[in-house]
Amino acid sequence: MRPSRPRASSVAVVASDADAAGVLVGVEAHGGTVIKHGNRGTPSLGETFAYVRDPDGYAIEVATQAILYANFRELQPEPRP
Repeated sequence: MRPSRPRASSVAVVASDADAAGVLVGVEAHGGTVIKHGNRGTPSLGETFAYVRDPDGYAIEVATQAILYANFRELQPEPRP
């Protein structure tokens, strides 16, 4: 008897709400399940998120959060010499 495989958690960061929606469609099309999805944060600084489970049982969080931080860093002034 083979021992059961350990389950891992992962995060997938996507660039837009449309990309997040596409991931949900793909997850279900390939035998996974959407556990929960929605929006969190404030209207001006929110993110789309989802928790999904792939066909092997791995839990994955999908979020647009990183793009917000990247945009914030790009808006910061350059340090002066």
